[in-house]
Amino acid sequence: MVAPPRLGGARVGLFSTRSPHRPNPIGLTLAKLEKVEGDTIHLCGLDLLDGTPIIDIKPYITSYDYPQDMGKTDSAESHLDSAESHLDSAESHLDSAESCLDSTSLPPTMISNPEWITLGSSEKTLTVAFTQDALSQIRQFSPEAEDPAYRLSFLKSPEEAQKAIEDILREDPRSIYRKMKGQDLLYFCVVDCMHVTTWFDEVIKKCEVLRVMPYSARQAMIEANKKQQWDNNLAKIEDKMKVM
Repeated sequence: MVAPPRLGGARVGLFSTRSPHRPNPIGLTLAKLEKVEGDTIHLCGLDLLDGTPIIDIKPYITSYDYPQDMGKTDSAESHLDSAESHLDSAESHLDSAESCLDSTSLPPTMISNPEWITLGSSEKTLTVAFTQDALSQIRQFSPEAEDPAYRLSFLKSPEEAQKAIEDILREDPRSIYRKMKGQDLLYFCVVDCMHVTTWFDEVIKKCEVLRVMPYSARQAMIEANKKQQWDNNLAKIEDKMKVM
């Protein structure tokens, strides 16, 4: 059982959520719901091998599930080249593929979601602010950074990194326990190769980003602190043995 943040503490089954914490390699993919006939659901536009079992079907949420590269020329051309290279073996599925392409290429403004999805969480989203130090630290990260510790792997620019951090924190990703028992504590999260230190103000519904540093540097600090603590404890034990 897991407690998704948007449910306000309610616990549901693991496989009924988008939680990445799964005991086995179950993945997610986009698909078009073609039709429903009795107890049979017809899907198309899948990037699955024939015979792959479909365990669960979740509703499409535009803000989360819309492909970032949808509509870009280079992406469309690469898909077109791939489709043409397999044309001879896919002639029998041409009509179905074209219908799926038309349906999955719609812009997000033409995709409708159920009202219970668009309403979202009853809790208001937070205001996210960055200290000047945090902003200057974010600008050190980029895909082309000379220092590997500052080299982004998934995000394409410092601006995109800042927006990703803001989008995550706006939804308040803290667990219910942290919201109830740890309101005065700093909150940490990892985005790409960045370790983000934040503070939440429950009164004015605001989150402030205090520091952004390389995740590898943060891990090195933790290991150094552990070693220092170990050395201190060992020194205390040696002192007690000398007294005895």
